[in-house]
Formats: sequence, structure tokens, C-alpha cells
Amino acid sequence: MVLVAVSCAPSPAETPAEEPQTVSTEAPSVEEPAEEPEDTSPYLIGFAGPFSGANAQYGEMLLNGAQLAVDEINEAGGINGHPVELVLGDDQMDSKQAPLVAQRFAQNLDVPVVVGHFASTNTVAAVPIYDRENLPVVTAASTSPSLSCSSDWFFRVPSTNVIQGYQGGVYAVETLGAEKIAVMYAESDATQAMELWFEKGVADAGGEIIAVETHQINDQDYTAQITKLKALSPDLVYLNTYFNEGAFILKQAKEAGWEDTIFIGCDSVGGPGFLELTGAETAEGYYQTVFWDPTDPGEKSQKFVADFQAKYGTLPEQYGAHAYSAIYVVAEALENGATTREAIKDYLEEIGMTRGFDVAIGKFVWDECHDPARAVLVLMVENGEFVSAPVQPPAIEEIPTLE
Repeated sequence: MVLVAVSCAPSPAETPAEEPQTVSTEAPSVEEPAEEPEDTSPYLIGFAGPFSGANAQYGEMLLNGAQLAVDEINEAGGINGHPVELVLGDDQMDSKQAPLVAQRFAQNLDVPVVVGHFASTNTVAAVPIYDRENLPVVTAASTSPSLSCSSDWFFRVPSTNVIQGYQGGVYAVETLGAEKIAVMYAESDATQAMELWFEKGVADAGGEIIAVETHQINDQDYTAQITKLKALSPDLVYLNTYFNEGAFILKQAKEAGWEDTIFIGCDSVGGPGFLELTGAETAEGYYQTVFWDPTDPGEKSQKFVADFQAKYGTLPEQYGAHAYSAIYVVAEALENGATTREAIKDYLEEIGMTRGFDVAIGKFVWDECHDPARAVLVLMVENGEFVSAPVQPPAIEEIPTLE
């Protein structure tokens, strides 16, 4: 018997072929890093003013102009892709609140610049905070000369009361023909400075101040002062005060039968709301010194007037125009890469003191104190509305001094 050995291994024909190995000639893939999202965070601008309380109308005037500028900027795509937002600080036109508002802005490191405040007394109280914290502030309303050179971080859009007070005094005598002049002024930093320069302008023009009566901000009864001054028969009364106070004085003077005397007020005694308080007939013939006139034919000025009327349905006044212009001054700095507090301060100083700015209120250049030298203008109430007075003060040739 023959034994045959049988293998259990598969035959060569049954042996499975090995899968071919594919060798890639491409480099191993590397995951691309995700692109950084574009920074479109808003540029914040602090905006300080009286947004509540008895003087909230000033805050509303300022805010209307500022918000119009912000809306225009954002509708055009923002500043280098960043929208602009206002951060409000309500100082209630209270010199005790103003430093607190300034401190809150200083602590908010996302706020690189502030536009504000309204009353010079408030700005005087707040500027030391901005100076200490290196936060630039641009005022659209505070005109006291005591703020001049008060800080390297402080900038001003309106001219000072040196110019307004002096030119107002000269105008009262030389243009309005007043020889005997009485004054009613509120006790505040700005009005006291205004009074000094108004009296100098009157004296230099050959007029005489025969009486000065003071009052407190937010007073409402002026019967005693009006009775006293009316008995002196002045040719002109200068209202060196504020919106509500001036309206009460003029209305009560007319109610007392004081008809033949000229009344002229400083920049803070006027506007559409003033006419609402006094009544158009009562205010007929009233004069006011201002730093901007809505009939200014400049292209940027008239664009602002048209846009303001379209948005709010009323003619703008100077505070809205100054706030609107201040926002565009700040926006120019941001657009040119000045986005930190120090960079904004440096840009405003360098550009403002060389070529200057061209905005809705006109062209201006800052002096070494960051003050512009712009001539005062005069409006008057005619047929129930403010219009340009037929004769305007002459252009400024030299800033007056007390020497």
C-alpha cells in the first residue's frame, strides 16, 4: 500500500494576490488656519451734556446735531469699516455731576475721545479729569476764556467769550446806537467772563454801562430786577444768561410794559425753543450774538441745514451745528488711523494748528490754546423767526486784550 501525503495548503493557483500598494507623490495635506474675522467693532465717542433736568433742551440741541453726523457716517459705511456709536454722559448742567461723567468716560477704555460738555462751568470742573487721565475732549459749546490753555487734551470748536463779549459790546453801541446800557447776567463761569469783555467793548465804542443785575441759573421770577432797570430807561439791555432765563426775562419785561428798549442776548439765549417760550410776537426785534448762521451759503453748511431739516423737521441752530462739526473733526482723526487717546490728541493738535478743519460751521484753525478765532455773527427776530441782522460785526483783525 502506498501512502500519499496530501497538503492542506492551497495550491499556487488558489493563493490570493496581494493588493497593490499605492504610493502618493503628493505632499501630505496641511489644514489651513482659519482667517481672523474682520474687526468691525464700533468706534465709541463719549458725548457729554445735559440730557435731563431743567436745561435738557441744550443737550437735545447738541445731540440732534451729533446724531445726524453719526447717522451720515454709518450710512456711508462707517469709518474704515467701523460703525460709530455715541456713549452718552448726562451731566444735567451741574458742575458736581460733570466730573463724575468725565471719570466714567476715563474708566471706559473703549472710549478714546469725548465731545462735550455744554456750560463752561461744567467743562471747567471736568477738564482736570480728562487731563489727568489723558483723554481728549472737544467742546461744541463751552466758550469761557478760563478754559484757554487749561489742558493739552482740551479742544474747542466755538470761539471764546473774549471775541463774543467784546464784539457784542461794540455792536450794541456802534450798530444798534445804544449809549446807556444795562446788563442782566447769570452767575456762572462763562457769563462772568462774557461780562468783562462786553463791558470793555461798550467802553471802547464810547457807550456806558449804567447798571448790572445778576441772577441764579434756573431762576424764574425777575420782577425786582426788571422794575429796577426799567426805571433807569436804558437804551439797551444785554441778556448775558441762558435759554430759559433769557426767555423769562424778555417775556416778563414785555408784560411790564417795557417796549422801547432794545434787547440783545449772547449765544445761549436763542433758538427755536426760545421763541416758543417767549412767543414770537414778544420776541420781535430781539437780537442775539452767535457763532454760526443757518443762512451761511457754504456748501457744507447748507448740506447740514438740508439734512437736519429732513431728519428733524426744523431749522438747526448753532449748538447742533457745532456738535455736528465736532463729530466730523473727531471722525477725521479716526479715519486717518488715530484710534487711541494719545493718537487722537496728537492728530487734532497737529492738523488743527496747521491746515485746520473744514466743516459745516466753516473753516477754522486752532491757536496754541486750541481756540479758534472766528468772528461773532448777529441774528434778529423778524416776523417770528431768527434771521441774519442787516448789519454784521466786522471781521476780527486782532484778538482784544485788557491791557
